[in-house]
Amino acid sequence: MCIKNLANHPEFIPAVARWRWDEWGHLDPDRTLNDVVKVLETHIVPEKIPQTLIAILGDQPVGTASLTQHDMKTRMDLSPWLAGVFVPPEYRSRGIASSLVRAIENLAGDLGYEEIFLYTNSAEGLYKKLCWVKIGREEYKGREVVIMSKMITT
Repeated sequence: MCIKNLANHPEFIPAVARWRWDEWGHLDPDRTLNDVVKVLETHIVPEKIPQTLIAILGDQPVGTASLTQHDMKTRMDLSPWLAGVFVPPEYRSRGIASSLVRAIENLAGDLGYEEIFLYTNSAEGLYKKLCWVKIGREEYKGREVVIMSKMITT
């Protein structure tokens, strides 16, 4: 498995968009699959946020994660964010998500950031194992979420 920047593999935009739409589309009912594709198309400018990374096994995408300026409209004071971490069920429990998270952390450090944030309603344990620290809990988009941060070391 290797991790590449979506900017170098725009042919995977439809697959990544479908994953995100299927997983989180219900949280933004006014958003369409095409809207998700358009957002991902803005993630292909090198050395600028937003950026999306993809895990590739053979010639197949098997996971994704993004670095964005903001991921919670209620926490615009925090930036940047690890967002959209997703691995299809058939590829889970292989370390792909952990590898993607570490790659995003490295990308944030390469871009000069000293701290990064995320929110999750289901994967707090994964992020704790990767040394992320809980900084808060709140309701967001009808769900209880944990907000976490990690200091970036270079």
